Amino acid sequence: MSGASSAANDSRRKADINQLSKAIMIHKTNHPDALLPTSSGCSIGTDCPNEVMEALGSASVLRDPDSTRHYSYSSDGQDYVISSLLSNEDNYFFDSSTGTYSTSSSNPPIPGNGVCGVANNTNSYDIPTTNLCSSGTASEVGGDGGISYTWICSGENGGNEDLYEADNSNWIDTGLCFHIMKYEAKIQGNNDGNQTYSSSFVPESRAAGTPWVNISQTNAIAEC
Repeated sequence: MSGASSAANDSRRKADINQLSKAIMIHKTNHPDALLPTSSGCSIGTDCPNEVMEALGSASVLRDPDSTRHYSYSSDGQDYVISSLLSNEDNYFFDSSTGTYSTSSSNPPIPGNGVCGVANNTNSYDIPTTNLCSSGTASEVGGDGGISYTWICSGENGGNEDLYEADNSNWIDTGLCFHIMKYEAKIQGNNDGNQTYSSSFVPESRAAGTPWVNISQTNAIAEC
């Protein structure tokens, strides 16, 4: 294909990507309470589901000038990417998470939400460290020694993040909107409970170690 023809085709592709991305933007504006059609990457005009084509509206008829190529749509329901393959095999795409048009030799990013792993809603004596997220990136687990452990699964490429939780089995749910310690209180990080009192100590419900002593009733109430 001549250089002039390739340049003309690429100009058309960029114009089409602009129209397609604006069509999705308009659809999102007109349906503020609805998620966008989700897809890990479909070809417009071939295997994109009907809901994607409907969201594109009149722009759904746009096709790559090369009949062997297709424009692509991907979305996690919030953010979306519309892309095309240029004549030199680079990807040209619009990424709504950044609001920018880009050209890259790499594949365009696919938005992905953070999704909980099997550790979510489980009981654990120890801080969970595995199976926190089935997709996305897990944050540091919080709640050490507390009633529950919490962490965040961050999305990728503009995808959403969400908060997840696992119960600490060292506590007992009374069913009356409060929990009680399953074991006598220990000093967090110290197996010897016979220590001079310090307000920096943190009470912890666990089997190992000797109970926290040398603490007044007033301080014990404050700590628990």
